Amino acid sequence: MNVNLPANFGSAVATFSPLGREAVGEENVESKSTSFKSVEEPAKTAASQPHLGSDRANDLSTTVSEQDQHANQQKDAVERQQQQDQQLIQRLASRDREVRAHERAHASVGGQFAGTPSYEFQRGPDGVSYAVGGEVSISTGGVPNDPEATIAKAQQIQRAALAPADPSSQDRAVAAGAASLELQALAELAQQRRDEVLSSKAEEAEQRAAREADNEQVEKDQSEAEAQSAISAEEASQQRSDASDTQVNLLRRLQDIGAVPIDNAPGELLDLSA
Repeated sequence: MNVNLPANFGSAVATFSPLGREAVGEENVESKSTSFKSVEEPAKTAASQPHLGSDRANDLSTTVSEQDQHANQQKDAVERQQQQDQQLIQRLASRDREVRAHERAHASVGGQFAGTPSYEFQRGPDGVSYAVGGEVSISTGGVPNDPEATIAKAQQIQRAALAPADPSSQDRAVAAGAASLELQALAELAQQRRDEVLSSKAEEAEQRAAREADNEQVEKDQSEAEAQSAISAEEASQQRSDASDTQVNLLRRLQDIGAVPIDNAPGELLDLSA
């Protein structure tokens, strides 16, 4: 863009005079004797240089602070994780003790009817396997043809199922099943004893009947013996009577023929020996 300046523009330029000073050639005596004062730098200009340096320092400080904050956050996260791991390990260790004590109680009280404990494990943050579950197998069947042994077994199973300090629902179910088995065995035992009593009474009745039969036979034999004895006695008496009659008749015949004196009374026995 062209700018047309007036012809006399050069003469129109005012003489340069510094701030506070007269123009060159126009200064007065006072102004000549006044010393020149350096121009002071505006405050904001002087402060601008340190301000720029301060911004860089603040930027560096901010960067360092963010790094420290990030490091602290990472450190806190690690510490929190370590704390959580430690808490988990403590819980697993506590659970391990509880599970093992629980299953040992079952096995110890169950005795011959209980098996060896088996466990379910969980690996902890420390690499150790902890028991978090377990079980013990146990025989719950009755003893064949022996209700008394079945009752004793059922009672032991109940004690084994409820042996831990905190029986589980499964433990209580096993105990309930053993209690039912005990009731069945008690009923069987009661019936068995009733049968034994009835059998004993029947046996006693048979024995009593046999004794009574024996007594009747003895009495019968005695009666028959007494009857036979009476018959024998009667026969002997008859025989004696017949013998006496025979002697009397013989005596009479002898008297009739004069072989025996008539003085002998009838019925006297004759001594026929020479």
